[in-house]
Amino acid sequence: MTNQNQPWAYFDTSARLWEFAMGGMLMVFIFRIKLPNFLSFLLGWVGLLALSTTGLIFDVGSNFPGYIALIPVLAAFFMLLAGQNPTHFGVEKILGSKPMIWLGGLSYGIYLWHWPLLIFYYEIFDTIQVGLFPGALIILVSIFLSYLVKIWVENPLNNSFKSGKSALKVFSPVLVFLSFLLILVGVWYLSITQEESGIVIEGNSDYPGALVSIEEYSNPPFLDPIPSLTNLPEDIADGCMVKAGNSKVELCEFGETENYEHIVTLVGGSKSAHWLPSLKAFAEDEAIKLISVTKSGCRFTTDKDVKEDCYEWNQNVVQSIAETETDLVVTMADINQEKEENIPKGYIEQFNRLNEYDIDILALRDSPTFSEKIPECLSANDLDSSACGVPKTDLYGELSGWDKLENPPANVTYADYTDFFCPDSFCSPIIGNIIVYRDHHHLSATFAETLGPILQEDVMKILNNNLSDRKEKSKKETENQDDNELSESSEDNLININELVEGKWIDTKGVQQDNSTMYQTQAIEYSSSNQYSVNANCYVSYYRGEDFIKTIRYSGGVGDLPHILDDVEEADNIVLSFSEQWTEDIKLIIEKN
Repeated sequence: MTNQNQPWAYFDTSARLWEFAMGGMLMVFIFRIKLPNFLSFLLGWVGLLALSTTGLIFDVGSNFPGYIALIPVLAAFFMLLAGQNPTHFGVEKILGSKPMIWLGGLSYGIYLWHWPLLIFYYEIFDTIQVGLFPGALIILVSIFLSYLVKIWVENPLNNSFKSGKSALKVFSPVLVFLSFLLILVGVWYLSITQEESGIVIEGNSDYPGALVSIEEYSNPPFLDPIPSLTNLPEDIADGCMVKAGNSKVELCEFGETENYEHIVTLVGGSKSAHWLPSLKAFAEDEAIKLISVTKSGCRFTTDKDVKEDCYEWNQNVVQSIAETETDLVVTMADINQEKEENIPKGYIEQFNRLNEYDIDILALRDSPTFSEKIPECLSANDLDSSACGVPKTDLYGELSGWDKLENPPANVTYADYTDFFCPDSFCSPIIGNIIVYRDHHHLSATFAETLGPILQEDVMKILNNNLSDRKEKSKKETENQDDNELSESSEDNLININELVEGKWIDTKGVQQDNSTMYQTQAIEYSSSNQYSVNANCYVSYYRGEDFIKTIRYSGGVGDLPHILDDVEEADNIVLSFSEQWTEDIKLIIEKN
């Protein structure tokens, strides 16, 4: 579990039970265990040395509570055994001294105090590393505060129980002070969080992120990057990712979930999931129902050399995607591991399985993989991105793995966005005043959002081409049915194609908006006594004279056409707004009088 999701394992009680169990078992038998003096002496000092150096030797921030945790647990185990079997020069002579006993009495308070002090230090100095002097100072302040809590809180509480006095009366001044402190800290935290979350990323010339490669955003002012190093580990896409150990396929919907024109599904592991903010950035505007189908530590592959739950998830996920009638799947095309780029056979097999359901794929070239964690490097180098970035040639070969494929699947469109990760052939951890990575290879959600307009162009090109193909394919199939239905109605198209307004559309509030891919009709005479049908997905805005009444959106798949317009009694004219792919074929007719 630690390898798959370290923070989850760290705070999961079930992942830590074995540590408590070892302590409990030791206390049952410790008084019966007798050790030779030499062995007791050796175990005690080995335990103290191991416990003191664990944090120096191992990366405890990412390896705990995995098997590495066995080292400090065994160290404590050895010292307790040695203490129960004392020797002349044993470790218990130091650990049992008066200063150490006094410090041990404050140990739980030190444990409680050091963490908030550490977090304050991170936030105030915008860092995630602590030097020797600041670290020693935090420890000393923790000891001092623990001592104050002991004499002001712990001792009075113990005495109140012994004397029978009301604990509430004894502690009323302390409770008032703590309440004030909690309010103060809460206000401070909210102000810091809101300041950063209040920044609108879309189209922000101060924080362009990936868009800095586009001329319009190429010269942002020099600003402190966002998110802060303190908030960076939590800057994660808010999709619902299936946890390690669970093989259930879960589908989460975003974007336009009701009146949608397209369905796009994001599938794969965490490297796929970090593209979710990019897709969400334009899903609603493009009438896309966005489905996230992701699983932690589990790539989209048929490979059997994976965890059992991952293999089972991959066996079921294609069928689940097909049942959604998705138009496009977005996933990873390859694996990038420090210049070694490859496309697993299992990827291609999954792509071919989707092809059996006539589902197209947008396969993305993998984002860079660095040799060290970017947040730690930036913290150690005062946010100097040049010290933490590397030339693109260090991370990518001249040809991508996809370019080397002899027969790539016909249903796959390959997209390479590495120039946006590595502008000017340098892979910088800060681009356009936004920190790109939250570890050594996962994108921050903030930066991923700025990739939205870039991804949007490719996604919409595929979707619009697919829509045109489906329209052409179904046109002949529906012609006879349409002719029979329309033979009893007026054949006159009420839309004058030559008078369309290009680049405009009317939204649900009656406001005319600019959009280069939209068209708008002139006002068309309307009567609620007639029944109107339109053979395209569109917005219909109802008016009485020049007074706006409402806009209704008519959308669906090809099989849902034509749409019958709603009756709006007070309206006497309508305006239609629709996407450019409908301009040649759109018809508004009167079905019956």
